Amino acid sequence: MSSVTYVGKLYQVMSRMMEVRRAIYYVNERYTVKLTRQRKHSKRDVSETFIMSCGRPNYRERAFIRACIKAGEKFPVKKIQLQYWPKQRKK
Repeated sequence: MSSVTYVGKLYQVMSRMMEVRRAIYYVNERYTVKLTRQRKHSKRDVSETFIMSCGRPNYRERAFIRACIKAGEKFPVKKIQLQYWPKQRKK
């Protein structure tokens, strides 16, 4: 499958869940597809901006891939990994 198909899957997940910051799809050990939501600058802003990244995994993703291989998970990983916005500290 091409990267466009993976981005479509990621966008479906991101559009349903507004609290998700990033969705990552692991194609194989050396290739990931990521869709990242940009933070809004004002509450009046109704548009959303997404950044798509394809290519080599970063250090956290490589650690996750090692854990998947150790657990015997086959690639592409069926579940999309989600990252949420960080929680704000209470003052």
